[in-house]
Amino acid sequence: MSRALHIGIALAIWLAVPTAALAQREPPVQKELRERFGEWADFYTAGLPSYSAQETVRQTEFGRRGRSSAERTATYQYTLKHYADGAREFEESRERTTSAEKGDGTAKPPDERTIGLFSKAILLVTRFATRYHDRITYFFAPEHPDSISEFVVVGYRQTSGEGLMEVDGKAVYPSGRAWIDPNTGKVIRIEEEFGNIGKTRYSISVDFDDDDATKSWLPTRVTVRHFDKERLELQNEYIYSAFRPL
Repeated sequence: MSRALHIGIALAIWLAVPTAALAQREPPVQKELRERFGEWADFYTAGLPSYSAQETVRQTEFGRRGRSSAERTATYQYTLKHYADGAREFEESRERTTSAEKGDGTAKPPDERTIGLFSKAILLVTRFATRYHDRITYFFAPEHPDSISEFVVVGYRQTSGEGLMEVDGKAVYPSGRAWIDPNTGKVIRIEEEFGNIGKTRYSISVDFDDDDATKSWLPTRVTVRHFDKERLELQNEYIYSAFRPL
């Protein structure tokens, strides 16, 4: 089993634990740290530059026995433009440059209807923005064995207000956890799950890194998984490189 899939399953199990049991193992995050990551997240999306990047999308479909039944890969030229007059408004596009399926350059590319828009992944960091602190509960979460020790793992769960995600046309409450630099409040990695246990459900993970060309903290890898009745049906993995400011 891949490390990414293992993390996804572990997160699903963790989120399925009854709330009363979770409360006993969820030390609350101190006010100072909440303020630190809240301030960082408040300004993150507003400070994003417009840029282009090479985007590699690897799409894997899974059969009923959990085995991959099809894998397709394509490379795109991805562009994100940030509206100067809208702190959280983006225009994005992608243009396919190559495609391959198990090394066959003549094969069909991924089903682009399921790829979706990348800006939704960028906006996941707003879960930690100060404006959502009255809707979301933050707590220290169990650390994954592979995580880097100098970061703190902060779990979160929306508990009130309108649901921040949508599944099957209905607003739902997301839950997840993030690896955060306690000194700066910067989010290093975020994992989130939303939907309904036993029905349609999604998980998403985003890794961030420093980019020299744009002088910005940008997402470099995104993984999205679609589950139906607890069975993993589809996984899209996005890898970004060769960033260029616009």
